[in-house]
Amino acid sequence: MADMNTTEGAEEMGNRRTVDNLKTTYAGEAKAVVRNRLFAGIADSEGYPQIARLFRAVAEAECVHAKNALVMLGEMKGTEENLRFAFESEIRAKNTHYPEFIRQAEEEEDSKASLMFSRARDVEERHGQLYRSALDSLVREELMVYHVCQVCGYLEENKAPDACPICMATREHFQEVS
Repeated sequence: MADMNTTEGAEEMGNRRTVDNLKTTYAGEAKAVVRNRLFAGIADSEGYPQIARLFRAVAEAECVHAKNALVMLGEMKGTEENLRFAFESEIRAKNTHYPEFIRQAEEEEDSKASLMFSRARDVEERHGQLYRSALDSLVREELMVYHVCQVCGYLEENKAPDACPICMATREHFQEVS
């Protein structure tokens, strides 16, 4: 879960509305990237390869907009600082954001949302572990292959598990990222 609480570079601009607008821009553009990538997958599966290409191309353009907003906000740092930020963001999501989302979904008796939030919370903990491990071994620069569960987002190093420890999806539901 991305966290937009740091504005140290943006505050130097001195204009609070501009900072807020940059944060809004980042959030909207990041959503558009994901949405268009998913739309591309649907278009591919329905036999519209040209439309899928368009969605992917627009997703890349929206990614440029999101990146530019993050640069303006001063959130692009060196690798070690980025790892620390990512680690802290994952832990904050796990301990603060998702417990509240789960509580509200359960209050509203929305079991599907509660399950999705619970899985995301549990996966955020794993992401935090991986970031912490990367911080601890920064000097080794060991190349890892990762496997991402396409059901819940769980992430495993080196080899996909037989079953996801969070949602129990089988190995076939893992996508390799190198």
